[in-house]
Amino acid sequence: MVFFSSTTSYPTVLVLGAGATRGASSAKHMTLPPFLDCDFFELTHLLRGAAATEADKLRTVLHEDFGLTAGVGMEEYFTHIEFCNAVCQELNIGAGRINQRYAQADAGFRRVLVAMLRESCEKRGCAYHQDIASRLEPGDTVISFNYDTVIDRALYHRAGNRWRGGERYGVEVCGEADQWTGTPTPGRPTHGSVKLLKLHGSTHWARPAPGTDCPPVSLEAQSYANEDPLIVPPAWNKGITRQEPFTSLWKEARRALRNARAMIVVGYSLPKTDILFRALLQMDTTADVPNKKKLVHLHIVNPNDDAVVRIRSALSRAVGHRTKLVRRMSFEEYQSFLMNA
Repeated sequence: MVFFSSTTSYPTVLVLGAGATRGASSAKHMTLPPFLDCDFFELTHLLRGAAATEADKLRTVLHEDFGLTAGVGMEEYFTHIEFCNAVCQELNIGAGRINQRYAQADAGFRRVLVAMLRESCEKRGCAYHQDIASRLEPGDTVISFNYDTVIDRALYHRAGNRWRGGERYGVEVCGEADQWTGTPTPGRPTHGSVKLLKLHGSTHWARPAPGTDCPPVSLEAQSYANEDPLIVPPAWNKGITRQEPFTSLWKEARRALRNARAMIVVGYSLPKTDILFRALLQMDTTADVPNKKKLVHLHIVNPNDDAVVRIRSALSRAVGHRTKLVRRMSFEEYQSFLMNA
């Protein structure tokens, strides 16, 4: 990505968290806005029809376990379920009932999640995502923790020949890959492509049918049609080191972070449950990496001061006295900054 008036292009890693989708240009006047971890369960009250029934079941489990439904985030809830399940399995008392309960909660969560994203994201793009997608270059990497396809669509519409969705998800894919290949632009094809690494999976990902000799990810043409998408639920132990395609995706993330000379972090707060990504930031952006140089740019877009402190702390060894530090409060404010710099 070329920064501002400079003609020098720096390998850039763009990290997107839930706040990036919440801060989308289309989110301001939504009845059901894109959710954050902290308000996921509260926003389920806005669902209607069959999705509302599923949400009621999910909140019932929440109330039974916590005694309340307000103030509990997705990560806290699924971490709790995960460890309850582990206790029963490893101590071998009552495992069947808890396993069944966890499976039901997980399936219900996926259906509700897809319904919420369908309502808040399906028919709406984002000018801010599209603007930053238009600035990315081959060699740049987007690391997204979001299940939605807002950045996928932005790359499709604005990255042109620099985005080939069938090739650049960090793993081999099958299915409707052509539906996610970028809109062609005039000129010679570029060497390489922007990469998009969705470390928690995506609503338009599915596992190929059993018995087929296919890659681990099958892309679906529709963003929010599959009620059982290939995603990792938000919990402490995401198991990504033991299952594909996530093992390969996280390896690709390590390579990207090691190569990065600039980082842009939008709407990501480095929550306590993302211990693994914190470890990656601390290991793969530091001077201990062979031939690793300090970051030239570090831009953080987040209104939460504590989140900014956590990110700065994790990247402290990657930041030098020449690093150009930028902090903006919203995606809208950051887009304005980019356009006017």
